[in-house]
Amino acid sequence: MKKIILWVFEAISVLLLSIIPKFLPEKIYFSIIPLIIILSLRIYEKKTEEYENVLFPVQTLYEIMNRQGYGGIRITIHIVEKKGKQYKQKFNYYPGGTGAKRKYSTEKGIVGVSIKDKQKKIESFQNDKEYREKMHEKYNYTNEEMLSLTTTRRSYLSYPILEGPSHEVKAVLYIDSPEINVFTFMEDDSNILKKIIEITISNIKKVI
Repeated sequence: MKKIILWVFEAISVLLLSIIPKFLPEKIYFSIIPLIIILSLRIYEKKTEEYENVLFPVQTLYEIMNRQGYGGIRITIHIVEKKGKQYKQKFNYYPGGTGAKRKYSTEKGIVGVSIKDKQKKIESFQNDKEYREKMHEKYNYTNEEMLSLTTTRRSYLSYPILEGPSHEVKAVLYIDSPEINVFTFMEDDSNILKKIIEITISNIKKVI
């Protein structure tokens, strides 16, 4: 994908280089246009590197959990924005999901509650009825808003990534599963998988 984007960028650059001289003085053209292209490439490369650095620990965590029998899980990272009022999904659910760049209010949902409380949140629903009741009563969704929610997931883990002396929430590691009571191991301090998730949090914190 990265190569394809670079090829497209190169093609557009060549096209611009052939058209723009008709509108700009030669001196400005040869001094400014190459600089703009170089800067654009550097920005793209930096964003790509940041994306891959964050995705790698997520992929590693998924492989470990999958080998431990936690099939069907999805993992992503949410970035907190607008002074804690909003969070944005950084990339698609891994593996093979969607959702990148979707934005949510911190006033709603399991992730929103964990951001507000600055604490990890573990949740599980026994059935669709319990899911809808709790999402309405506990997580502030209206009946209309719940129509757009995915009801096939039964277990949730939302783990805030904190920084600074005030423990500001910078991001959230989010995992969900179609199975019931998947993340109860997070309540056991001696559990090795809990320790692995905490290491993952530390690794993500270094690159976001």
